Amino acid sequence: MGALLINERVATLLKPGQHGSTFSGGPAVCAVGVQVFDIVSQPGFLADVTARGEELRAGLESLVAERRLFVAVRGRGLMRALAVAPNWKKRLSQIVSAAREHGLLVTRAGEDAVRLLPPLNCTIEEIATAVGVLRDVARELVPRPTRSSAAAVMNGAVGAAAAPKFAGSKAVPATAGGGFAVGIDPAVEIPGGASR
Repeated sequence: MGALLINERVATLLKPGQHGSTFSGGPAVCAVGVQVFDIVSQPGFLADVTARGEELRAGLESLVAERRLFVAVRGRGLMRALAVAPNWKKRLSQIVSAAREHGLLVTRAGEDAVRLLPPLNCTIEEIATAVGVLRDVARELVPRPTRSSAAAVMNGAVGAAAAPKFAGSKAVPATAGGGFAVGIDPAVEIPGGASR
């Protein structure tokens, strides 16, 4: 809905058709505006919005605490952004695309963050799902070696030349708790002709 208030001096400068608004004050738009106002004016609505905003903040801060991809939470209420690690600033589109592939729409926020703008009537479950998707995205984009794969490297099961790069590792479904872990693929040959 759009409205414009101007004084008489400015009004004399505008001619018909010089200023408009896509939704302005047409009857259908006004009816929707009244309905929206009735909903947001209900007791408890804004308290619920505030609670959802706190739940979103806490969930996003849990992602920052994992120290994989995200380094800070910005914003207020339900308008939030996740700042990314410095080495990911030029790859924000990769994060946005990965989230979209998981069914979550986020967008860039400046040069160093992704933005979340859920609707005011989002649910606790939707907040949890969004945080879960972002956790999965972070785990996919910045995988950490599992204890078994790290132990294999330490015990010499992976050739010395391949060890720093975790050659032959790939994302595999975790056995508990969902998400992904990095595991050693026994079918991949180690450079230099050795096999596992």
